[in-house]
Amino acid sequence: MTLRFEPIGLNHTLWKNVTFLIGLFLLLLGATIWDYPDWDYIISIIMASFTYMSATYVFDALVLRQYKKWPLAFLLAWWAVDGCYSVYWFLVNPATLELMRGANAPASLSLFLACGLLWSKEVKNTLLGLQRPITHA
Repeated sequence: MTLRFEPIGLNHTLWKNVTFLIGLFLLLLGATIWDYPDWDYIISIIMASFTYMSATYVFDALVLRQYKKWPLAFLLAWWAVDGCYSVYWFLVNPATLELMRGANAPASLSLFLACGLLWSKEVKNTLLGLQRPITHA
């Protein structure tokens, strides 16, 4: 008898889209409930969109040690976490940028990496145990 792992059927695109929409809903809800000067609807949508487009690439490049991808990965991570935030608030209200930038970066980086972990196919298939043993007689 051999033990082999085969992936459980989980549509990755559906998973990513549903979790993105849940996260975006929570960001927009937070912008409504909490009165932080730098948390508004527009920046929530902008940052969530860039995270959606780049978090998996960055996370997989780092975790899988794809060193040739690291320069682009770091650029994408910086842009999604701090670059677009800085440009937006520089144009909208520079005083808010100066006041809140230091507090935003750690929170945004944590959420960015969490999204990379949630959306990584490599992690989904191995580290989170979404493979089940199949026995063959």
